[in-house]
Amino acid sequence: MKMTQLVAALALLQALPAVAADCPGRQAAEKYIKDSEARWAEQSVTNDMSVIREIIADDYIGVSSASAVMTKDLILKDISTGFVSNKIDYVDVHFFGDQLAVAQGKENWEMTGNKLGSYIWTDTWMCRKGRWQIIASQDTPLPR
Repeated sequence: MKMTQLVAALALLQALPAVAADCPGRQAAEKYIKDSEARWAEQSVTNDMSVIREIIADDYIGVSSASAVMTKDLILKDISTGFVSNKIDYVDVHFFGDQLAVAQGKENWEMTGNKLGSYIWTDTWMCRKGRWQIIASQDTPLPR
């Protein structure tokens, strides 16, 4: 590791406690994450892009259920059509320290033409400057 990288890493480690102090407590964070996951599922029906702007980090990277690598900009350009409903079945949230959480869940959806499906997914959440956002995700379609 170069000296400049080492100095930058040490500076980041020193800053972490200050950033973590801005993060809400686990109970509030868990509620926000679960509510936000439900809002993201519903967003596929309503196309309310304000949900994406709020909960997806600018440096987000994810893999869609169609195996496409996605960024926040790509999600904002992807206007979903055909979803009649999309509901969360469950969300489990696991915290790793005060700034990182992994949410794993399942959702069930219906598209026009009575097409039904389910996804199982994992979203990685990070709290930065007091704000929880998704930094990475992976969706997997479940067989019917």
